[in-house]
Amino acid sequence: MIDIVCHGCGKRLKVSEQHAGRKGKCPGCGGDIEIPSRVQEAAPQTAPEDAEQQPPQLPLQDASGSDGQGAARTRAPQALEPESACEWHYCLNEQTSIPMPLRDIVELVRQGKLPTNVLVWRGGMVHWAPANALPEFCDAGVNAVPPVLTVGGALQPTTAPYLLDEFSIGVFVLLHFLTGGVFNVIWLNLMHGRMPPRRVDDPSAGKAIGFLFIPFFNLYWMLFTYRRLCLRLNEVRVEMGLPGDIPQALPTAMCVLTYCTLATMVMCSCFIYVAILPALANAVVTLIFFIIVQSKVNEMIEVRRRRQTG
Repeated sequence: MIDIVCHGCGKRLKVSEQHAGRKGKCPGCGGDIEIPSRVQEAAPQTAPEDAEQQPPQLPLQDASGSDGQGAARTRAPQALEPESACEWHYCLNEQTSIPMPLRDIVELVRQGKLPTNVLVWRGGMVHWAPANALPEFCDAGVNAVPPVLTVGGALQPTTAPYLLDEFSIGVFVLLHFLTGGVFNVIWLNLMHGRMPPRRVDDPSAGKAIGFLFIPFFNLYWMLFTYRRLCLRLNEVRVEMGLPGDIPQALPTAMCVLTYCTLATMVMCSCFIYVAILPALANAVVTLIFFIIVQSKVNEMIEVRRRRQTG
C-alpha cells in the first residue's frame, strides 16, 4: 500500500500499489492527488486489496441532533480504497442500506424519506456520522435544520422542541365513546400547538379547534386541519428516523363520509334512515384515524425516551 496525504484537506489515504504513478480524486475534498510510484516501506498492515471494506457495527441509535453529537462511536477498519470511497451506506431504524452514490442519499433526504441527520458511512471513515455534519452532504444541500417552503415563498426553519404527550389507547377509545368523539377531536387538534410551526399557515391549537365550530366553514376546515396534522407529525417522525407513515387518506375519507352523510340527510329528509350507512362508516373511519394518530405519537415518545435513557 502507498501512504499519501491530500494537500487540499490534509486527509491521509492508503492506496493500492496498482495505482502507483497515477492521478486520482481525494474522496474527502475532491481535489486532484498524484500517487507516487515508490511504496512506503513503513506502511502499516492493511486488509487484502481485493477485500471490500465493510461498514462498522450498527449504532444503537440514530443521531439525536443536528450538530452531530449523537453519532455512534464504533470504530471501522482503517484501510481505504479510492474505489470504495465513492459508495455510501446509511443507517435507518438500525438497518444498513446497500452501497449507493451520495446523490441518491441526498435525493432521499430531499424527498423526506430520510432525516437530514441520518447516519451515513463510507470506506475510510472511522465512525458513522450524521449526514448534515459532513461537508459532502452540506455542499449537496443537506442542511442541519431543514427549511420548508411556506405558502408565501419564505423559508422558515424549525428550532422549537416538540411537546407531544403519550396517552393510553384504551382510555383514548373509552373517552371517545363517553364524549361522542368530542374529547378526541380536541385532543388531536391540541397537537398543533405542541409542534413548532414550519409554514405560515400551520394552525395553532386554538385556531385548529375554534374553526371547527364555525358553521359551513368547518366543512372545509376539518379536512385541512386533520391532513395538516398528519403532515406535521410525519415530518417529526422522519426527523427522528421513523417512517412518515401516518396516512393522510384516512382524514380525507373521514371528511368525504361526513359530507355524504350531511348530503343524504338534506336530500332524503323523509327517509332519514338512508343516512345511517354513511354515518356508521364515518364513525368507524374516524375512530380508526384517531387511534392510528395517537399510536404513532406514543411510538415517537417511546423512541425518544429510549434514546434519552440509552
